[in-house]
Amino acid sequence: LLCKKILTNWGVKTLEALDESMAIQMLADNKDINLVLIDTILLEKKDFSSLVELGQTYPKLKFVIVSSDSKVS
Repeated sequence: LLCKKILTNWGVKTLEALDESMAIQMLADNKDINLVLIDTILLEKKDFSSLVELGQTYPKLKFVIVSSDSKVS
């Protein structure tokens, strides 16, 4: 929520997904998305393969990957 607030204050349009499948649908519906800020907790596949697939589908898309899970190594 902090990132969303900061980005909105900078005039950046933000969308928020509750899970990975919702995020994928948002990407399909909004072709102008160029940056995805994702928490690893939302990933259904913990091996990041879904991000690799998204990168292949949307080659110009950039990712910022964060984790709010203290158990991620």
